[in-house]
Amino acid sequence: MMKYAVYILFCTLAACCFYLQPAAQTNNQALYVNKFPAEGLVLDSGWKLMKGDNKKWSATDYNDTAWKAINPALDVTEYRQLIGNDICWLRFHISLDSSFGNQPVYLHIVQNAATEIYLDGKPFIQYGKVSANRQQVKAYNPINQSVPLVFDFSGQHVIAVRLCLPNYITDYAYPSLNNALFKMRIGLWSQQQQRVDSFHNSFGMTVSKAAIFIIVLLLHFAFYFVYRKEKVNLWLGVFDLFNAAGYVLYALLVYKIHDVDLSNMLRIPGSLFFTIGSWFLLLATYSGFYLKRGFWWWFFFIFMVATIALYFTPFNDVISQYVNPQIFIYPFLASLESIRLSYLSLRKKNGKINPLAQVMIFCVLSCAAAVVALQVKDFGSEDLNSFFSGLISVALLGLPISFFMYVAIEFRYFYNKLVRAQELKTKISLDLHDDLGTKLSTARMFLRSIKGSQTPKNTTLLGNAISLIDNSIMDLRLVMNDLESPTLIDKGYMAATEELVNRINDLQEINFTLSANVVGKRMDQKAEYNLFRITQELINNTLKYAHAKNVSIELVNRDDKIIFMYEDDGKGFDLTTPAKGYGLSNITTRSQALNAELEFDSKPGAGFRTIIEFPLVYA
Repeated sequence: MMKYAVYILFCTLAACCFYLQPAAQTNNQALYVNKFPAEGLVLDSGWKLMKGDNKKWSATDYNDTAWKAINPALDVTEYRQLIGNDICWLRFHISLDSSFGNQPVYLHIVQNAATEIYLDGKPFIQYGKVSANRQQVKAYNPINQSVPLVFDFSGQHVIAVRLCLPNYITDYAYPSLNNALFKMRIGLWSQQQQRVDSFHNSFGMTVSKAAIFIIVLLLHFAFYFVYRKEKVNLWLGVFDLFNAAGYVLYALLVYKIHDVDLSNMLRIPGSLFFTIGSWFLLLATYSGFYLKRGFWWWFFFIFMVATIALYFTPFNDVISQYVNPQIFIYPFLASLESIRLSYLSLRKKNGKINPLAQVMIFCVLSCAAAVVALQVKDFGSEDLNSFFSGLISVALLGLPISFFMYVAIEFRYFYNKLVRAQELKTKISLDLHDDLGTKLSTARMFLRSIKGSQTPKNTTLLGNAISLIDNSIMDLRLVMNDLESPTLIDKGYMAATEELVNRINDLQEINFTLSANVVGKRMDQKAEYNLFRITQELINNTLKYAHAKNVSIELVNRDDKIIFMYEDDGKGFDLTTPAKGYGLSNITTRSQALNAELEFDSKPGAGFRTIIEFPLVYA
């Protein structure tokens, strides 16, 4: 585990230590810039604010010394009380070194407001609609849009912003979505392409994550529909579905949606997808390893409910100042719990850590390092932010993919065991047929050949011996049929029963007729198994004791119930004193397992009949 600890330490230190200082100087009058960093310069200090509305405030020579100094790059909720429903103005003084010449610059703005921007007293650009009438305000966030600008590099310049807040301000800060009131970044236009490329790469990466989750989702659902009893694929599919939806909303919120009111409303659903999805990952872990739901199960269930409830309380804003519980804490802890359970289960099962468990551990440690690092403010590098965001994505994707690999390997393992078991059954069946069956048939032939030359007493004994051998051969055939045919599992009760009676009919000793009026899907596997064993027991009794010539088996579906009828024309027996070995107790026991109503009807010389009626349960 030492290498994992070193890995976390390295990632955390890298996030904390990496920071670039902007090449700019401030004084009481203006921000003087003589060099732009590669990622541009964020104008987060030197701004002044005044409530009210006066177009003269955009003028270059206006005296704003009495205005309130602010940092508009802070969270918009910081200014909810200060600005309220009023219109306000922001002013900023900037001076660029003459060495820039006539090089164009860009302005990149992120805002959660409606603004009109003026440059040296002249209208420059407008985002949204600013109005004293709150119903007409339309807040707009340009997100990753940049506008070109050519400054006159002589003297100072004034950037004035006419601003009003949106109608709805959420207390929840969505990760990677800047919640600033007004954040302006300035840089050389020649370096703008780097930002454009970074934007397209980030957007493409987010869409790719959603696409991968969708692909894994289809695989998990495909496995589930092939074998529905394995619920782990269903829960992993739901986990993939929520995460795919979460990443789609993430891509829209962070890169595409400009309407601030709409963005604010979609933040909570976007976060809920990740929270709920993590719960299904935990559910898949319990289901996949067949674990009992104890203390930690209920802890995480209550934690999830509390986390979701936190979205709708004022405390969410306070907690979000330090950590985003919805996006990071619950999914991270749920993932960590999944890893812990997987590790313990695999270690207990194999006696050592499975390679898949190592993959999962790497994913969680990556997520842990990213979560710690993302709590550090002002990385100074968006690439570093993207790097840790990628680690979280690796963790989220690694868990279901690892689980998918585990389920696939387990499926292959049990499939191989099933194939080997079937091969062994076939071998045993052939050995019984070729060895024991041949010997019994030969013994019967010898006994019959000497039966006529014996005394009456010996003839009776030989007859009993021949009858016993006949019954043994019939029992052997039934056992061989049981060993050879996987039809019951693969094709169901009717196919297995038809195969059984056809083999008996081939002997041309008894005539079996089979009819069914059952429409729809197959019965539950447990019901099919019990009914088939009952049928085998009844056929075995007929072959051993009844001396019947004709047997009918009928299956009817009526009013969500199955009615099974079996009848032979044998010698019958007295139900009050059934013959030993008739197996009625076995039939009764299996009927109780079907929750069935059972009826026997037989008299000496009048054959045998039974009716079994039980609720229909589909597979």
